[in-house]
Amino acid sequence: WFSLRLGRVVADEESREGFDLVEGTGVAAFGYAWQRSRRPGLPPLVFNPPGFEEFETTDPWKYAAYSGFRALFRYAARRAARVAAPDDCLIEKTIRFTGVPRDRVFVLRNGVVLEECLGAVDPAVQEEIRGRLGLADASPVFLSVGRISANKGLDVLARALEGLKHRLPPAWRWIHAGEGTGRTDLERLN
Repeated sequence: WFSLRLGRVVADEESREGFDLVEGTGVAAFGYAWQRSRRPGLPPLVFNPPGFEEFETTDPWKYAAYSGFRALFRYAARRAARVAAPDDCLIEKTIRFTGVPRDRVFVLRNGVVLEECLGAVDPAVQEEIRGRLGLADASPVFLSVGRISANKGLDVLARALEGLKHRLPPAWRWIHAGEGTGRTDLERLN
């Protein structure tokens, strides 16, 4: 219901503002896709799948519980003008899970402008954080941020770093910021 209401709000706002296109993320895009099916003159939808947990869970109960989400997800993707894949390596998965033909999929990488992020942090605060985390002499420091779950591949990253540690400087560190159901399994890899 939230997505349907959201789609109506966006469609109504478009009539006042005159958007050129609407970007919708995941199941939240369903409502706007529904509005476009009823009002074809609305601007095109670019569908941005936030992830594929609804499709990749190995828990049969969770998979069954996600069936409605998968249907709404696919509805929005199939009615979108274009579908974004977050990286080249996810193009095929995006096609498989959305049911959208390859010519409607493009790559839209998640990006961060590091200078903007670091520019907002006071050097004294950076040093305090490095000291608190025991990173005063660490170099390089790898940082990952996100929910800790099997589908994020943090175990793959941990094993890759383990395999490379003989090629890295002795003071390297990997810090992960995030919580999730996979934390215990990830910590066991240490």
